[in-house]
Amino acid sequence: MKGQRCIRVYEPSPGVGFTFEFTGGVASIYCAWRLVRHGRLVRAHSDHGQQFGLPAPVDVAHDASELLRERPITGGRIDPVLGDFVLEFEGDLRLEVFNDSSGYEGWLLSGPNGTTLVAISGGEVSSY
Repeated sequence: MKGQRCIRVYEPSPGVGFTFEFTGGVASIYCAWRLVRHGRLVRAHSDHGQQFGLPAPVDVAHDASELLRERPITGGRIDPVLGDFVLEFEGDLRLEVFNDSSGYEGWLLSGPNGTTLVAISGGEVSSY
């Protein structure tokens, strides 16, 4: 995924998860995630629809799209035991994904070479 750029983030169905589209891949995330910039939390999946005293509810898909827009992935890592992953983007920005269920598949990550990684129940990562 290195060098890929995020082109769009959206919620395919309300309350189901979020999809991060890249120039050559996709991350479908059904578990907890957050965006961290310069070591500080800037948005998280659970912020979606919250008002927080703002004029309008937070739209994390829109905000994530704006934060990640066209930033290339510079690195990343997957925890094969817990099923978490991190994508690092240019500008000291990270997408951190936490597999938060022992029974459900937390995320799917498909790269430009056709390989798909899946966080399976219990925290392991499988590929196909």
